[in-house]
Amino acid sequence: MPSEAKIGEPVEVKVVARATQGVDGQIKLFRDGKLLGNRGVRLSAGKNVFTFPQTVEEAGAATFEARLETKKGDDTNAENNRALGFVNVQGKPRVLLVSNEPDQTRFLTSALAKEKVNVELRGPGGLPPDLRGMQPYDAIVLDNVPAWDLSARQMLSLQSYVRDLGCGLVMVGGESSFGPGGYRSTPVEETLPVTMDIKQMQYIPGGAVAMIMHSMEFPQGNDWAKSVCSQVTRQLGDNDYAGLIIFGMDATHVYKGGMLKVGENRGYMMTEIRKINPGDMPDFDAALNVAYDGLIKTNAYLKHCIILSDGDPSPPAPALVAKFNKARITVSTVVINPHDKSGAQSMWNIAKQHGGRFYEVRKPTEIPNIFLKEAATISRSAIIEGAFNPKQSAESSIMKGIVSIPPLLGYVGTSSKTTAREILKSKEDDPILATWQYGLGKSVAWTSDARQRWAAGWLPWSGYSKFWAQAVRWSMRGSTSGDLQTNVSIDKGRGKVTIEAVDEKGNFLNFLSPKARLVTPDYKGRELNLDQVGPGRYEADFDARQLGTYLVNIRTQRGDKTSSQITGGVLPYSPEYGAIGTDTYLLNALAERSEGRLLGFDKPQSVFAQTRTPARIPVDLWLPLLMIAACLFPFDVAVRRLMIGEEELNKFAASFKRRKKGVKEVGKVRNEATERLKNAKKASQTARVETKVETPRAPQAPGPAPQPKKEVAPPQKAAPPDEEMDAMERLRRAKRRARGDSE
Repeated sequence: MPSEAKIGEPVEVKVVARATQGVDGQIKLFRDGKLLGNRGVRLSAGKNVFTFPQTVEEAGAATFEARLETKKGDDTNAENNRALGFVNVQGKPRVLLVSNEPDQTRFLTSALAKEKVNVELRGPGGLPPDLRGMQPYDAIVLDNVPAWDLSARQMLSLQSYVRDLGCGLVMVGGESSFGPGGYRSTPVEETLPVTMDIKQMQYIPGGAVAMIMHSMEFPQGNDWAKSVCSQVTRQLGDNDYAGLIIFGMDATHVYKGGMLKVGENRGYMMTEIRKINPGDMPDFDAALNVAYDGLIKTNAYLKHCIILSDGDPSPPAPALVAKFNKARITVSTVVINPHDKSGAQSMWNIAKQHGGRFYEVRKPTEIPNIFLKEAATISRSAIIEGAFNPKQSAESSIMKGIVSIPPLLGYVGTSSKTTAREILKSKEDDPILATWQYGLGKSVAWTSDARQRWAAGWLPWSGYSKFWAQAVRWSMRGSTSGDLQTNVSIDKGRGKVTIEAVDEKGNFLNFLSPKARLVTPDYKGRELNLDQVGPGRYEADFDARQLGTYLVNIRTQRGDKTSSQITGGVLPYSPEYGAIGTDTYLLNALAERSEGRLLGFDKPQSVFAQTRTPARIPVDLWLPLLMIAACLFPFDVAVRRLMIGEEELNKFAASFKRRKKGVKEVGKVRNEATERLKNAKKASQTARVETKVETPRAPQAPGPAPQPKKEVAPPQKAAPPDEEMDAMERLRRAKRRARGDSE
């Protein structure tokens, strides 16, 4: 399809489909996500081309998408049945106006239409979900749209939409915009010329919020609790107070000191939140009493409490409810994964009794936006109401032709960024209208509203339409150049941007030095260097391995005129899904390089017919070598440390001989002693046998006359016989007899 077209000009969209076999299917064609029609087709094996004539009626970069659908089972690889293309349609600039209350935005819509601004009005949820859906518009206006109505992806897309594509963003104030709308610490705040902190208005008291966390009885429940507490802490202003109550052995404050001012304690709070592990509460009384004591001690203008629970704890006592209501402390409840209907009913009753809001969530992903909305409740103190006349502090094309300005009745307090331009201020020098350049684009902050609440005096004013038309036109991206034919192609993980520059007379435009800004699918932007490679031809390449849409903003400058053009390319599926059939060339190349051959499916047994080459597998030897080295280490130390010469060796040899000779002599002595012991034992046994034989007595002769008796010493105790001695004693005696010792 062509890269350029004009409004009303016929455009041919060609769809190229390749098939391995004949099959019936249906092709559906979409433009910017909207179904244009479908056609039944018959695909034959090989390449098939189908043409869809189209006529574009709206200006901007249009995205066409073709999807091929077949019967179930006819296509084994459905991932590659999708293709996209871009065409840049020249025409009037387009503006998207998104409002949370479209009926209240009729004044702004009529004013822009009166000044010939091509505006499209959408209600809540009308902002495109991604950058590809936003890029057809030259500017986007958010009228009192809160942050909790936008996803994180939409916020990142808005940031890249301004910074990288050079488009415009206008934020119109209201009670759900800027700080009260929950935009603090978001990508949108980074894009705007103002911050949500009210640095110049220290006289305005902050709010206070106490969060009560019950044990989350679902997968990763406590992680979600930590996430929402961190988000609320980031969202609160420096002058706000925050407290966190969990239940352990009893209900206690997580932060030392209870309710703390966020400004100087934000980092400490974020650290403590990561440590929490909420427990199961038997009732709400203890936690609510702790929250009440902390909130009542603050001097906050608004005091609020948020409970996240499954509704299982017992409800608070009536006396405690009365205390909260008397102190004008509101309580909102969020129930998730209740055990039964009574849990949700209990949480609903608590919110109703305390003048808060009740939320029943089905998915944990819903919790962050709910807490963001509840945290914004205490930011209502940033709303300043009262009649005043805005004063102009700087010149701007937005105020061209406007002399007098009607009074306003209120605005949202913000602070201008350092490089922002304050055009209108309040009587307290707070920004009412501020602008700045952000990246390649521009953004505008109008902190009052465009409705009957604060701008009632502006609605009948004759300059109302002119003011808003000039503000929106100032933010729009530069005009589109008709001299450039651009193309973005993606192949094998690389993308290429090609520009053909030819003027209306057909002459090549050389030495343009065009600039290109690439936006990758993860919304990261970077500059591309376009080199001239031929007459009027410029090229640049980039890495394109990430699936998704790649948008390129090309800018050229001729004299004082700067033109821009947005084009892009899409990698809808991984490149391997695009390869169909058999790549015979690649297989032959692999076989040739590995000294093999290409085998056919008709003879699968031939795979095992060829001679196999022995494979060598490396084996780690470090461990056995290390063990051997450890064993040899002591010997190595001995060889290095011990000095052994000839003298030492001779001494060692002599010592060895003496020791050997001594061993022989000791053995000989021992043998002789053993032999003597044996002989002594035999002699002893023979002597005992002989003493046992009695000799006969001779007849006695008559003796002399008896003589007087003499005292005779008592006989000594005879030694016990050998058989009564133990074996060891006998051995010792025999040894002594052998040596010649006396008994």
